[in-house]
This record gives sequence, C-alpha cells and structure tokens, in this order.
Amino acid sequence: MPIPGAENSIAHQFKDRRIVVVGKDVGIWSHDGGQTWKKGPRGPDDKTTINLGDGQVLSINRISVKGSDGKYTLFQRRSHDNWKTVLKENAVLDTPMATNTGGDTGDQHEGSLMHHGILRLRNGNLMATMYGNFKGDTELADGYPEEFDLRKYRTVVVFSSDNGKSWGHPVTIAYNRQLARGTDDDSSVQTTTIVPAVTQEGFCEADLTRATNGTIICAMRSGGEV
Repeated sequence: MPIPGAENSIAHQFKDRRIVVVGKDVGIWSHDGGQTWKKGPRGPDDKTTINLGDGQVLSINRISVKGSDGKYTLFQRRSHDNWKTVLKENAVLDTPMATNTGGDTGDQHEGSLMHHGILRLRNGNLMATMYGNFKGDTELADGYPEEFDLRKYRTVVVFSSDNGKSWGHPVTIAYNRQLARGTDDDSSVQTTTIVPAVTQEGFCEADLTRATNGTIICAMRSGGEV
C-alpha cells in the first residue's frame, strides 16, 4: 500500500506499536498498524536504529569521523520516551585498522560506515554491522573508474557494552573469502570448503537477525548496479 508523503523506505516501529516512515522534512506516522497515516515529527531516519527497552530508542548515523587520537566519532540521537523528545550525542568508535572508505559515486569517507544491522546479544551487549576498508585492503571493486579508489569492502561487526555510548572490538564477518560446496561427490554429505570470494564490491550493507534456534544470521550485499 503506498504511504502518502513517504520519501524513501526507512521505517521504524516503536515498542508501543507506532510506525514512522521518513517523509520530506517530516515523519509519516501510523497508530493503527499501517491502516492510516498522517504527518508528524520526523522520526529516526538512520538505517541503524534499535529499540533498547523502557521507551529508549537509539538512532546512529552511518558516517564515522576520525579524531586526532586515531579513534572515530559516531553521531547519534537517543530518546528515552519513544521519540517524543530526542537528544543528540557522540559515541566513540575504536576501529584501529579502519581506513578511508570509497563510495560508488566517487565520494570518500574517513572510516567505516555504520549500516543497517544492530541487535542486542544475550549478555546484554549490542552488536552492529559496519562496512568499509581496513589497512591493507587494496583490491579495487569491479566495474568502477580507478579514480574512484573504490576498494572491495569488508563487513565487520562492532560491540557496545554501554548501550551504544562507545563501540569497538571489531570482528571481520566477510572480506575476500567465502564458503563453497566441498569436493565430495556424495551430495548427501553436504561438505563445504573456503574459496576466494566472487563479488563486485566485496561485502557491504549487512543486516542481522536471530534465528529461532538462537543462531545469528548476517546477510550482505556483494555488488551494485554497474
């Protein structure tokens, strides 16, 4: 169903069941499960947004900016009343191996990009996905002009033990290797092996979900429109 006034596909559902979709300078809100919509305050419009419980909502901008100490700053907004009031804040991101990240239009960013995936682990910590380049990532993405310096992305996860006030301990999920079927002729065995990754852009724009058995699944993009 088309949502009147909606500008893009960013949407957020609050714990109290309200839904907000990004519109031009406003939010498009539903209080009845999406049956009707009306304009209101602009809601959380970052792709990395999470309900933390007790009315607390955290929305994280994707850009990370490098400081003189080598650590990065993330620009965030936090609400303690389901987005009725919002406070701006900066979080510290400690990703010491991160370096410049190119975009598919030739733009450049100082560090990795916080994008899409975020969830709370069973120990209470938060885990979020980022993509970009680490020092030593030199392979260029296929199909882009060399002057873009668009190197194949790696996807990492970072962790927070203080509800998103600081992030660190990056772990690479995928870069230049992937799983493939093993060489066993018996298909019922279903063996796998690790092989060089076949991608256009590397691995990026990841999202996270938890399966019913508790396994955390990470789904990633590996190519663009070129």
